[in-house]
Amino acid sequence: MNQILIEKLRSARISNNLKQSDVAELLNVKKNTISNWENGKSNPDIDSLIELCKIYNISCSAILEESYADQIIHSLSVTGFEKEIIIAYRKADEIGKAVVLRSLGLDSSSIKGDKEKMA
Repeated sequence: MNQILIEKLRSARISNNLKQSDVAELLNVKKNTISNWENGKSNPDIDSLIELCKIYNISCSAILEESYADQIIHSLSVTGFEKEIIIAYRKADEIGKAVVLRSLGLDSSSIKGDKEKMA
């Protein structure tokens, strides 16, 4: 399992003051199942991941994007500096993203079109 995802799920559980046994009970699985997920010994299926996100009150899409964004970037043929720019852009708020787009001579409608293509 992705180490970033493991850490985010573990952190979310702890932030919600839940023990592994609490989460196991809520998901109707054995406590060692949660431990195995958090130690990278096994992976939750997509349904379990969705339920974990509900329990922890976190966005599934956001946690997956944050966890796998670096892998996606590494598969591109870009320089290290370009990777840093992409990561910084993704972390920027909407105003920051708009400033970057304007400085590159792009507008937000081109980004919206890309998002629609990806959906």
